[in-house]
Amino acid sequence: MKHATSLCLIWALLFPVISLQSQTLTEEQQTQLDALTSYLDNVTISASFFEDLEMLDEEDQDWDVTDLEIIPVNAELQARFKVCQDLNEAEVFTNCAFIYWLSVGSFINLYQIVENDNGQIRQIGTVDTSTGKVQVSVFEEPKVLFDFPMSYGDGFTSIYSSMPDTLDTGFQSARAGSYSVIADATGTLQLPNTTLGGILRLKTIDTGTTTNYFNGNMLNTNSSTITSYQYYLPGVPFPLFTQRKTEIDSNDPIYEGEYIAKGLPLGLLEPTTESPWELLTNPIADGMLMLNHSAEKDGPVLLQLFDIKGSMVFERTLTDPRNSPQIEVDVSEVPSGLYMLSIQDRGTVHGFQVVLQ
Repeated sequence: MKHATSLCLIWALLFPVISLQSQTLTEEQQTQLDALTSYLDNVTISASFFEDLEMLDEEDQDWDVTDLEIIPVNAELQARFKVCQDLNEAEVFTNCAFIYWLSVGSFINLYQIVENDNGQIRQIGTVDTSTGKVQVSVFEEPKVLFDFPMSYGDGFTSIYSSMPDTLDTGFQSARAGSYSVIADATGTLQLPNTTLGGILRLKTIDTGTTTNYFNGNMLNTNSSTITSYQYYLPGVPFPLFTQRKTEIDSNDPIYEGEYIAKGLPLGLLEPTTESPWELLTNPIADGMLMLNHSAEKDGPVLLQLFDIKGSMVFERTLTDPRNSPQIEVDVSEVPSGLYMLSIQDRGTVHGFQVVLQ
């Protein structure tokens, strides 16, 4: 039976036929499940893949290997899933999927069972890779991660008050303090006054407590105690699935709980608080950005334009912008379209919608 199963799987891999009869997912739900698989690159299948799958074909298991479908993406197997119909808790979880994650030339390194609940995808169980046993857990109701478009102001504070000393050098953005942050419609956050600089994507953040936690990959630190603290850079898809607890070391958890991303529509942000900066012309028809300000005289000002995908298309530093209350900036080289104007002034970010004609 096991060898027959392997032959069937190999045949299905070489000549994939995607059956829709066993699926109950809507087109929208199918699109979101496919999005989960799109995060994997350069995936290959090792011999141990089939050996491990056969563990799931035992009589005492909840899953039938023959019901699993092979989903080829760019001629490589990136994920396999089936609707939860023969799972013990199937009456609780509808529109479930069984997700396999693989890495190049290695044993299957992660199983996830996820639930699609009205467009929100969350993890509801795992598989023991040593036995193939399906383990379903009902986690606490996950908190909504982001609901865009939105922005954060001075309330984005106290980003963990007891970071290890090894993080004090080269990772200023994770130290306790007050940060003004702008999030665009695709989840890109701009953190001013950080040693990392540039655009960062937050994978998880708890905005409901006095302390907000980051989960990311420390790109500018030589600490040997970091396990899985990961940032997402521009162009990396915003994750749709749940993340579990992540630790810096055994004594300093930086993130706990269940968080999910909810809906990332295209759009731009409105400023959340009154700003000393004002757009004098909008739309901009002649390529000249006209600004008026009532800010105090203190330090340079950084101007940036972001498109609706979160990509920065223009940047200019004004070294002494307060000699006159009005400022002209030539943006004629920027193509016509909708943009987010970010003005970083004395540690505060001011955001405006801009239309270039």
